[in-house]
Amino acid sequence: MRLLCRLSFSVTLDDYYRAADDESDTMAAAIAKSIERGDHGFSDYWWRMTEGTCNMMPITWLAQARYLMADTVKLCYLFRIFWTEGLWHEPQSGARRLRFLLFVHWPMVLWLTEMFLDSLGVRYATIRAQMGENARREAAERFTKPISDCEVLLTSYQCGAHGLNLHSECSRVVLLKPPLNMNTLFQAVGQVHRLGQREAQKAWVLFQEHSISRWIECNNVVKALPQFAAQLHDLLKPLVLAAQTRPANTGDSVHVQTQKAIGRMIKLEEAIKIAKACEDDSPELRDDFTEGIKSKDELFADAVNNQTKMFEQLADQIVKLNLSGPRQ
Repeated sequence: MRLLCRLSFSVTLDDYYRAADDESDTMAAAIAKSIERGDHGFSDYWWRMTEGTCNMMPITWLAQARYLMADTVKLCYLFRIFWTEGLWHEPQSGARRLRFLLFVHWPMVLWLTEMFLDSLGVRYATIRAQMGENARREAAERFTKPISDCEVLLTSYQCGAHGLNLHSECSRVVLLKPPLNMNTLFQAVGQVHRLGQREAQKAWVLFQEHSISRWIECNNVVKALPQFAAQLHDLLKPLVLAAQTRPANTGDSVHVQTQKAIGRMIKLEEAIKIAKACEDDSPELRDDFTEGIKSKDELFADAVNNQTKMFEQLADQIVKLNLSGPRQ
């Protein structure tokens, strides 16, 4: 799964992984050494995937960003989100600077996103799973301080819900990779969607068709269906009890009255179909649901009026339902 997830994000990530064939050169060690460099590891990333001495490494920040976006659609869309939301625009007088919370799942994807943010000149902080408690707290404080110039907080799902209170300074969430369950998705978006938030929130879940990301999302929905069904059952139980309870002033329960009204509506639908099927050379039609002989226009108008009355009756029956519990 990890290999497919890397391929779905960027093909060059798989090339980088295959280039590290030495047993002593693990990915964690290679990435850790690369991050400490001035270019945040871009030269090592380019060197591992480029064959021959005729190829020239991009030396400008813009060229490096373009190189990273070349085969990574999600980074292109992330750049589009930054631009349309106004990340590089100066905030209006009295307005807070726009800040983003980015979530990924795999360390290599996080590292590639870091290089991209670094090449764009975006001021960001990162919380990794390998970081200690104090380092995580310092990164979160750098992002949440009102006077800080930090614009993006990049983290993973494993440590994103680690005691972070980001809603006071952040209202934008971008999920670059789907999590492995729905609860993690809700927790990630819930970092900014909670009590005390003063701004409208926006959340983006980026996906690609015909990739393992869609399979993960489908699997998450399948696993979450029993939980949703249980919640809906608890919500609808008072409604069902109220509908099955017999009111004191009427002979039938609300449920029975509703069923009768629905039955009459079905007959009215049949009458409308009969009226529409009438030919112009048959100006009159005797209908079982009407009295006397009427033209097709009159029959159609009566059916529509009766249907409207049925809807009004159904609305009245719904108003009578006691959603707080069964009627006494």
